Amino acid sequence: MVDLGQGRHSSRMADSHSQLRPLALLTEYRSLVVEELLSTVADEDTGVAYVYLDYADKLAQTVESLTASLIKQLSLQKKSMDGIQRLYEQCEREKKGQPDISKLEATLQTMSNRFKRVFFVLDALDECEENVRISMLKPLHRLDQLRCRFFFTRRPHLQDLQRNFRDSLQIVIKAQHSDIKPLVEKRIEDDDMLLELVEGNECLKTTIVNEIVEHAKDM
Repeated sequence: MVDLGQGRHSSRMADSHSQLRPLALLTEYRSLVVEELLSTVADEDTGVAYVYLDYADKLAQTVESLTASLIKQLSLQKKSMDGIQRLYEQCEREKKGQPDISKLEATLQTMSNRFKRVFFVLDALDECEENVRISMLKPLHRLDQLRCRFFFTRRPHLQDLQRNFRDSLQIVIKAQHSDIKPLVEKRIEDDDMLLELVEGNECLKTTIVNEIVEHAKDM
């Protein structure tokens, strides 16, 4: 499920301390969205910040780390570290190792306001803990909604997102059998162990491919 929108219920962009992990066609699609934005709209007046979420990396996916990542990306695009420098100085004065979320939220708002437009991409919102997801979306709602645009991706079972973004434009993406089959066949060809397993046994290869395609169930 992809949510697209603007204004109060918008849904679009993200950042990454997490690394992009190639999870078939949907992840490739999301990556293309970010690449398109970075290559066509990102400049001194238009900011782009993105986050790829991953359940396997959930311990590192805190609200603080994700917000800090968005701040860093926008700072680098503006070629200005003033906001980060102020955060550092505040932490020094208060003898804190890390800034608290309220200061991070304020800095994100300040950085966003330095651009005429900002695109935020948050990929795979279902891959993070619910409390992190809810806490992460709150400060985004408080940003200037005329200035900011959001692109969120998620699986459709998250009811809290269904409620919060029911007025946003939504695009449902389903993997087609015609897409999955060549992907599985290519994976077998590129993996020496799998290739050895089916070598000389076309029937086994066909069975493996068909079973995976059949059980994909639009995922």
